[in-house]
Amino acid sequence: MALRKASSAFPTGVTIVSTLTPQGIPCGLTVNSFTTVSLDPPLVSWSLKNTSPSLDHFDAATTATINILAHEQSELALRFARPVANKFEGVATRATPGGAPAIEGCLAYFECRPWSRVEAGDHILYIWEVVDLELNTLDAPLTFHAGGFRQLLT
Repeated sequence: MALRKASSAFPTGVTIVSTLTPQGIPCGLTVNSFTTVSLDPPLVSWSLKNTSPSLDHFDAATTATINILAHEQSELALRFARPVANKFEGVATRATPGGAPAIEGCLAYFECRPWSRVEAGDHILYIWEVVDLELNTLDAPLTFHAGGFRQLLT
């Protein structure tokens, strides 16, 4: 599709969005559509394909974490992009104040609660309010450009 190919010219950061299912099981996926929407109130957004198996979990979420991946975490990004039974197996996490899983070693995380959900074509656009955050480092982020992971030049 032409739109997808042209959009690949724009580099993006790579995140893992994580929450807990109603049964308390960690659920997460790789997302590169993350962006800041507003500073006051503090709002961020990301989108999810409306046929995603994780859609029901994020629709039901009362809290979730957006984990900003470091350049060295490309394997983690690939793992969470695939349909793996237990994506969190062997992954070091800790609970945010609201209980959502934060992935250790990330550059930063944003703990969020739902603000708005918008049906947008073949995706759902989630706008969430940031209720907690942690900046661990400003090291090189994991970036995606032209169909692959790239390293920023410093």
